[in-house]
Amino acid sequence: MQTQRISLEDALTEFVDDLRAANRTANTIGFYLDKLRPFFAWLQTEQRIVDPHSITPAILRTYFIHLQQ
Repeated sequence: MQTQRISLEDALTEFVDDLRAANRTANTIGFYLDKLRPFFAWLQTEQRIVDPHSITPAILRTYFIHLQQ
């Protein structure tokens, strides 16, 4: 089975659409967007990652360390 390639922006849009379909509140959606937008920006600028399938546990750990600094 081949993995479909999707951009970070498209992944975020699909995630928000899923939240809306699940009838999540605007506050919940806003919370996720407030956390994910900076993470995705960091992925693109600091890690040169544009494919969400490239996010690994090591990348997440690096981001968490980045947040602590």
